[in-house]
Amino acid sequence: MTALTMDMLESVVDAMPGFVSWVKSDLTYIGVNKRLAAQFDVSPDQFVGKPLGFITPGNPFVLFCEALFNNAAEERQAIESLFVPGEGRPRWFQFMGRKYDDGERAVVVGFDMTALREAERTITSQQSVIATSAKMAALGQMAGAIAHEINNPLSVILANGEVLKRNLEKTTIDVPKCIHHAERVVSMSARISKIIRGCRAFARDAAHDPFHKAGVRQIISDTLELCEGKCMQQKVQLNLPTVPDELVIECRPTQISQVLLNLVSNSLDALRGAVHPWIIIEFKAGEVGVELFVVDSGSGIDSSVEEEIFEPFFTTKAVGEGTGLGLSICREIVEEHQGELVIDRSRHTTAFRLFLPYRRQQEPAN
Repeated sequence: MTALTMDMLESVVDAMPGFVSWVKSDLTYIGVNKRLAAQFDVSPDQFVGKPLGFITPGNPFVLFCEALFNNAAEERQAIESLFVPGEGRPRWFQFMGRKYDDGERAVVVGFDMTALREAERTITSQQSVIATSAKMAALGQMAGAIAHEINNPLSVILANGEVLKRNLEKTTIDVPKCIHHAERVVSMSARISKIIRGCRAFARDAAHDPFHKAGVRQIISDTLELCEGKCMQQKVQLNLPTVPDELVIECRPTQISQVLLNLVSNSLDALRGAVHPWIIIEFKAGEVGVELFVVDSGSGIDSSVEEEIFEPFFTTKAVGEGTGLGLSICREIVEEHQGELVIDRSRHTTAFRLFLPYRRQQEPAN
């Protein structure tokens, strides 16, 4: 190789956007490119013959090179965090290494992935905010009906409280009658408590909750506590399945409630002004999981938008009536549960099929 060719090769290596190291199997440097040397504010010559990690002892680059030489494979790649002195924070690098000279030497290239990792973190954070906004929007749509649902039992409590008070003021107390009115007060109070508990559970961020076994019947019941009032307001007949108590799935119950509430809420929006509207929730227990169906009396979803309907920001609603985030977030939640959310084309009306496994499979280790 001529001196000119060597100079050209050196120029190319120094111009690379990555950090290049040539290392020996005894974990010492043969050399580095100028970009890597400049990262630590030293000259490339100062690396020659020095042990890996002589500037930052114990950093993941050393472990990467150890694994590269100890492995029979010629190549290795990994993303590792590396603490850079003076910066006070870790940075992320993707390392790629290849051995030569019968495995006695290797060239390792590193690319700074910090900006990408930070962008991913920002996106994840924003997705959480968007998911919460969509969830609160769904809850907000039900707010008026929920208030009505609370107001009705409150009226019953007040009325029975008044009757109970008058009975207790009498000289002769009708004990059975007092017990009856007291039981009505307790019953209506429990209903209000259940509605409020459902609202509080639904409103909280459950994205980081642990997966645990939960009854399908309870999930459906808790969800419908939040939308029964709106169904009554719109005169929509709501038909529910009789789910056995022993039917349980491994899930985050609040998130599954969010999915069901969104599907029912979409049905209610689509059925405004419909004649004899109805919504049916069905279930089917299979060998590996349970299928839930949310079916309504609508005319179905146009096949031209079937592929787009689960995309973020796509909506068939009028301007200002929907964000287009509900179904996309629902599908993300279901997929995280290793399930499936699809349009059920076997029906003549509008229907969605939600499949959830009884137990999630263990995620493979990275």
